[in-house]
Amino acid sequence: MLNSLKVQEDDTFSVGSGLEERENILELKITQATFEPSVLKQLIGEKRRVKNVSTLQDDIIEIPLTSANVQTFLSVDFFNHDSKITELTEGFNPNYQTVFSFKNKADNFYIKHLDKEAILVDVFAIPPKANSDAGMTH
Repeated sequence: MLNSLKVQEDDTFSVGSGLEERENILELKITQATFEPSVLKQLIGEKRRVKNVSTLQDDIIEIPLTSANVQTFLSVDFFNHDSKITELTEGFNPNYQTVFSFKNKADNFYIKHLDKEAILVDVFAIPPKANSDAGMTH
């Protein structure tokens, strides 16, 4: 589903950052992603159930999935930190421009974690909503 995810590495370090001995900050910058439209369509669908105000019955309508009406956000899980999320962004090529900072004690357990584990990034897609008039018959 996710074709690409752009992450930049920045080796700059700010003196006076408030770090104690053996602490470090791992920063993950997520700039943009690319989603395959056909895969998103399969996953979230293009059909929505709406209430027909004339008949009070549920109707199924098709709402084409477009770059203008698909919304996504990412959730990042790393080491023993709480999950962090990006802003909600529109499009098949969302521009997240988010920096996550994780302050850690650089002990053997953390170093082994960096060597063996991964940063988990989950993608959440929100399907388009039907307009309130979409199921109305006049």
